[in-house]
Amino acid sequence: MKETITIFGSSFPKDQEYTQVCRNINRIKVCMETGKTVVLLNLENLYESLYDALNQYYVYLGGQRFVDLGLGTHRVKCRVHKDFRLIVVAEKQVVYKKFPIPLINRLEKHFLAMTTMLDDRQLCVLKALKKWARDFAVPTTFGMVAR
Repeated sequence: MKETITIFGSSFPKDQEYTQVCRNINRIKVCMETGKTVVLLNLENLYESLYDALNQYYVYLGGQRFVDLGLGTHRVKCRVHKDFRLIVVAEKQVVYKKFPIPLINRLEKHFLAMTTMLDDRQLCVLKALKKWARDFAVPTTFGMVAR
């Protein structure tokens, strides 16, 4: 099975610094060259650097595919292995509020809800748990006789 690398971001100040963005771009570059799958979470500050890769705007040299990765005005050519995959995971509301339209247009979109991963037995358990939680939350007067 192909190795998958997950890169997390956050709103902590150190994660927003230029040096951290450069480190993350470099990690993606290494994965591009070696054919690993990269999963990106909460890294809105570097998606713009990947536009050419997301466009699959390749330059072919010597039978190899290359793409530009950029930070600001600095661009570097990166070899793209045929097995490389890039997955961006984001909540729907984050996509609507924070992702620029050009980025959204470059991505193949899939909606994944927790219930889509459950089999029939697990869905029955979920339904029973939801009913139990609703019933539990309703105030009752235990031991009192209604008149």
